[in-house]
Amino acid sequence: SRRQRQMCKETEDIVYAAAEGRNCRIYTVDGSEICGRLNMTEFQQICGKELVPVHRSYVINRNYISLIQRYEVVMLDGSKIPIPVKKYKEIKDCLTEMHGVKTEK
Repeated sequence: SRRQRQMCKETEDIVYAAAEGRNCRIYTVDGSEICGRLNMTEFQQICGKELVPVHRSYVINRNYISLIQRYEVVMLDGSKIPIPVKKYKEIKDCLTEMHGVKTEK
């Protein structure tokens, strides 16, 4: 729909998005939040490859990652996004190798 495309229109302004039941809450660079009536899969399909899934309930914009620490990603705005224990190594490797993200020593 037009509303869905509008939500993802400025993908570069999206820091991350979180699933809230059947809806999706989008957190943007300017600190605003947008709640949309689409699920995480639909959101990712519309918004494209800048957004990386790190959890069943979260996608993050790889351009706004500050650091990866044990079982979480720290975004530039200070938000901490959980990474499932079982997928931590896979996600960490993907983000560091493919996206050049720093990891905690």
